[in-house]
Amino acid sequence: MVTIALYDEHRQEAGMLSHMIRRQLAQSCDEESCFLICPSPDRVREKLAEKNLIDLTCVDLESEGGIGMAMDIREKYPETQMMLLASPEMSPLYYMRPGIHASSLLLKPVDSADAPRIIREFIGSFFDRRMETIPGQILRIEKRGEIVSVPCRKICYVEARMKKVFIRLPDEEYSCRDTLEKILKVLPDTFIRCHRGYIVNTERILKINFPAGELVLDNGMKIPLSRSCRQMVKEHVR
Repeated sequence: MVTIALYDEHRQEAGMLSHMIRRQLAQSCDEESCFLICPSPDRVREKLAEKNLIDLTCVDLESEGGIGMAMDIREKYPETQMMLLASPEMSPLYYMRPGIHASSLLLKPVDSADAPRIIREFIGSFFDRRMETIPGQILRIEKRGEIVSVPCRKICYVEARMKKVFIRLPDEEYSCRDTLEKILKVLPDTFIRCHRGYIVNTERILKINFPAGELVLDNGMKIPLSRSCRQMVKEHVR
């Protein structure tokens, strides 16, 4: 269960925002969601008095006592992922405060072209952080002396080339000096070999193109599929 608290006095705006968040949650997980839509300061205080966990919080800074509400929520729920709503005219000095520590900012109007992307990143960040507490859901890679934590659900495929292993995400790529065999041992069971030089995240396979000997992933990427791996891949994507 993912619990979301939304403080916004503007009914239409709150409705649009909750619809967009619900839709993104449905695309990101199979969990049920619980929305606490608070149209007034009294309603927020009522919820703050309860001891329920709130995973995600959205606060409209232009609603009555918006800044104070954001700070109260942060004090009550230090681990909640918070997104602020503000107009472009509002100075960042007004809400960029340690006592709020928001993880995302959505500039009004909420139906702007950027809104879906911002909400997607907001929801994705929540699940990435939660995955860090689940064994086997994070791949840790050493890069330039630092350890980088990569959420396994974001990985499209892993490729071996030039005596290195490359971990490919939709928008970035990491490399490390390792082997596919070792990487496969620490990845979840949803990852399998599809080729001598590739490991694929089966949850991201959109289509198997047997004549071409390739896999088409959900973001349009294509990777090779060897004959020896066809049956195993076919069984995993049923």
